[in-house]
Amino acid sequence: MEYKIIKNDTNYNLDDLTKLLNTSYWAKDRKKETVKKTVENSLCYFAYDKDKLIGFARAITDYTTNYYICDVIIDEEYRGEGIGKKLVETLINDVELIHLRALLITKDAKKFYEKFGFYNKEDVMQKDKK
Repeated sequence: MEYKIIKNDTNYNLDDLTKLLNTSYWAKDRKKETVKKTVENSLCYFAYDKDKLIGFARAITDYTTNYYICDVIIDEEYRGEGIGKKLVETLINDVELIHLRALLITKDAKKFYEKFGFYNKEDVMQKDKK
């Protein structure tokens, strides 16, 4: 199968992206307006099979010290084909990010991210939104 990854795709379909994110446990209730704003304020990578959106990942960054990887998702139909791996490889090797420290939070994909050099640090703190 051939697929393409587009950085900061300005022609993405907001409905398709919202629908894809809503299939996840972390963004199941995310509204379309929220998705739009996250795309506008992040470095985004869209994976397509022809014109069909099949994957997405984004990085929140200051482009100087750190970036935070979030919303990595592959359409369930396409999982197991290496698309997620290629999406993360593209993101972490981006010329704008490669020299920065990468952070992420995951509860169920630790083994996947270890393949890219991520390791577990337990000194993360969190403040929940109001």
